Amino acid sequence: MKRLRAFLPFMMPRDGTCYITNTVLVDLLPKLRCLRVLSLKGYGITVLPDIFENLVQLRYLNFSHTLIKSLPASICTLYNLETLILKESLLEWLPSDIERLVNLNHIDISGVKMKAMPYGIGKLADLRRLSDFILGAGDGYRIRELKNLHLKGDLSLSGLENVVKAQDALEAKLIDKPGLDALRLMWSSISGSSIRDKVVEEEVLNMLEPHRDLKVLVIESYGGTKFPNWIADSSFKNLWSLDLNNCRNCKFLPSIGNLPLLKDLCIRGMHTVTKLGIEFYGENHLNSFMSLETLCFKDMSNWKEWDIDEHAVKFPCLREFCIVNCPQLSGRFPSSLHSLETLVIRQCTQLVVSVSNLPQLHDLEIDGCAELVLRDDADMPPLRKVSLSNVSKFSPLTERLVSGLTNLDHLRISNCNELASLSWKQFNLVRHLWSLRSLEISSFPLLEVEVQQLQLEKVCTIETLTIGNCEKLQRLPQDLHFLTFLTEMQIKGCPCIVSFSKNNFPPALKRLVIQSCANLRCLVDQGENTSIDNTFLLEHLEIMDCPSLVSLSLPNRLQVLIVSYCSKLASLSSSGELPVGLKQLVIKDCLVLESIVHTIHETSSLELLEIWLCRNIKALPQGLKKLDHVEKINILQCQSLVSLTASGLPARKLKSLCIMDCQSLGDLPNMQNLTALKELSLSYCSPDLPFPKEDLPTTLTSLSVTGPKLCRTLLQWGLHRLPSLKKLSIDGEECPHVVTFPPEGCVLPPTLTTITISGFGNLRSLSTTGFRNVDSLRELWVLDCPELESLPEKEVIVSVWKLYIWRCHVTLLAQFIMNDGAEWLKISHIPDVIVDRQSIIPKATWVQY
Repeated sequence: MKRLRAFLPFMMPRDGTCYITNTVLVDLLPKLRCLRVLSLKGYGITVLPDIFENLVQLRYLNFSHTLIKSLPASICTLYNLETLILKESLLEWLPSDIERLVNLNHIDISGVKMKAMPYGIGKLADLRRLSDFILGAGDGYRIRELKNLHLKGDLSLSGLENVVKAQDALEAKLIDKPGLDALRLMWSSISGSSIRDKVVEEEVLNMLEPHRDLKVLVIESYGGTKFPNWIADSSFKNLWSLDLNNCRNCKFLPSIGNLPLLKDLCIRGMHTVTKLGIEFYGENHLNSFMSLETLCFKDMSNWKEWDIDEHAVKFPCLREFCIVNCPQLSGRFPSSLHSLETLVIRQCTQLVVSVSNLPQLHDLEIDGCAELVLRDDADMPPLRKVSLSNVSKFSPLTERLVSGLTNLDHLRISNCNELASLSWKQFNLVRHLWSLRSLEISSFPLLEVEVQQLQLEKVCTIETLTIGNCEKLQRLPQDLHFLTFLTEMQIKGCPCIVSFSKNNFPPALKRLVIQSCANLRCLVDQGENTSIDNTFLLEHLEIMDCPSLVSLSLPNRLQVLIVSYCSKLASLSSSGELPVGLKQLVIKDCLVLESIVHTIHETSSLELLEIWLCRNIKALPQGLKKLDHVEKINILQCQSLVSLTASGLPARKLKSLCIMDCQSLGDLPNMQNLTALKELSLSYCSPDLPFPKEDLPTTLTSLSVTGPKLCRTLLQWGLHRLPSLKKLSIDGEECPHVVTFPPEGCVLPPTLTTITISGFGNLRSLSTTGFRNVDSLRELWVLDCPELESLPEKEVIVSVWKLYIWRCHVTLLAQFIMNDGAEWLKISHIPDVIVDRQSIIPKATWVQY
């Protein structure tokens, strides 16, 4: 072990919880004098021990994604250290003697919220990669320290508002650093932006001219009124990405059209720009942006005009184009973008968008524009996906506009009033969509009974149909039964629909969601036969927020039924039976529902049963105990439920049972035969609810109990009789007799990993004897025990990783907060201590990841 060269973290477990003891950090690591690589990446370290003077052979240190705020001074004795990774940590400052690390080659502090850099960074002659250089208040002159550093890769300069002399920026010598690939220049976006000197910031940016080999440039929150000329210099032959963000005072964009290899351009938050003129394209404005592939304009609140020369060759390689939240931009959209594949326009309510001369356009998304235009002499592009929302006008709106949409896969139309006001007899939007797979129509306030004129039988390939917020829609199209590939349908916010026609359901429909249809009374028209025959393939039915619904007709092949917020639903099934194949049944907030069904057939496939906020349900269905497939039952806030004895509980596969806030429940059925039960929660029911008549199943791994009778009987019965128990939560409200937990004679199972103790008003101590054998305990939660003054001795809770204390005795809390006293000594080894929602850092630190 003493010759170990590399110490690396284990792979993080799925639950994200793992610890390493203080012994490893304080005792083991100092002995590994041959160590070259040390990584504690991802551990929840808060404090590092000052042990590094013994590890002088270290070349690589990684404390990224940790909770450390500072590095120990002994770090600066690692004269052989070459790489220091602190990415995404909570580090507040680097060591003041960092200049002593003469072999340091790489420092990564990206994502670290440091306020300033230490002195001496500029003396690290071998430093080649520095992710960030942060200039604190009054320290702007220290940008000069970059002068002699031969940096490579990516560099982010932040706090540039603190540079008050342009000469200091010039001395950074960025122009002499050919190894830099990406440069990010950042000024503060919040503090003092109104009093900053615009002229100084213009001079500073001018002096921060980088080498011509730069590939990526970001300028953020720059406060000057104009950009320097070097940004648009065509000699930047390798620059492929440019991002100008939140440069609020710049009235004009730089003339960057002649940057020869520029591929990605993003311009955001330029609120003073009102016009994009010919200067934007550069000197050779007839042939500009020749390599650009991605262009995005976003959040430009005062941009009104875009000069476009339709005869010039611009953006010949542009594939993705996005304009978002430019509400005053008016006029026409650029055309002749022959390589454009994706076009996104959002919140540009004055803009006229043309889709003429876009021969490669596949994806079109428009949410808010003045007009969508297709010239008479232009062909429709080969669109695959179209989303149109809040488009005020279509020009021209003729058959030719949609005749070219034969390859369309996905179509979404929302709140396009001109389309909604059409007479579908004169013009049909969808009959040319022979390849359509997904159709969504929403916010058509004028769409009424004429919806059948959509002629949906012409788009027989459709698989998903959504109709939403059509306030006057009274019934669905009669030709839905022609859609033989339709498997999913959603109907939302259609208050005039009262019922559906059984004969009109698509034959292959498997999933149906109905939401916020205020006047829906029944699933199938009551004038028809209310049963649904075996030819109906529906497997998933979800009905939400339909307050007028009174009854349901359930198809025989249904597997999932979810009904919620249907306050008048009186009957779950018109036949009085559930489908035999039903696997999941979830009912929430159905206030008048008195019964699910009287009896469930023993051949039922039910696996999940959840009932929430059904205040009139008095009992669960007969035959429940005979079901072979039920794995989970949750019953919550059913105030009229009085007994579970008649229905019983399914014994064969039931793994999880939760009964919560059922105040009238008077008894519990036998649970000893529930041999598969792993999780049991009995909470906030009647104070007189007794303990189950027989023993609890020994298979339990999680137990949560609330109530005086349950708690008292459970402690008397003996928790040690649950040999597999890992998680225990016990709420002792109205248990004044309990002053010590566990009470004398009660032994906790040694398998416990998490214990939560709450609501014991007179609890004064946690028993050392009771906790003695719980060697696997990892988390201890003690909540709302106002008299608690004493915890178990340290030796019996040495395995604990997390301690959470809330609303306990003030003297106990004071010791923890002050890191002092006998009770503090008991828990000072625990790495994660939270007292009244305040994190306490123990002096003897362990580590978590």
